[in-house]
Amino acid sequence: MRSCFLLSSLGVICLFGGCLKTVTVIDSAPPGATVYFDGQQVTGTTPVEFEVDWYGPHTVTLVHDGYPPSKHVIDVKCPMYLWVPLDLFVTVLPFPVTDRHEYRFDLAETQTQKE
Repeated sequence: MRSCFLLSSLGVICLFGGCLKTVTVIDSAPPGATVYFDGQQVTGTTPVEFEVDWYGPHTVTLVHDGYPPSKHVIDVKCPMYLWVPLDLFVTVLPFPVTDRHEYRFDLAETQTQKE
């Protein structure tokens, strides 16, 4: 009886468990730059928010009128609560979990460095 209850509870948790979203926010000064993430244009202009499929290094290129293209490598790091075995508990939580990474780039500073 007890093992049946335990298995049933585990099944319910797995069915109704939350999900994990990894979100990256790219902002720039001045705002309104077009963002290319790993070579693909992101919908919208800075500040822009989008989901990332995997952790690790990514290339971000910002293009804004009046400024040279600004290319940066960012490292989207996996948080400790997603390390094995903790990741199992995070994925079965009954609510969604959002891992948020924010980056801000100053295009005027990038322009000064290239001159």
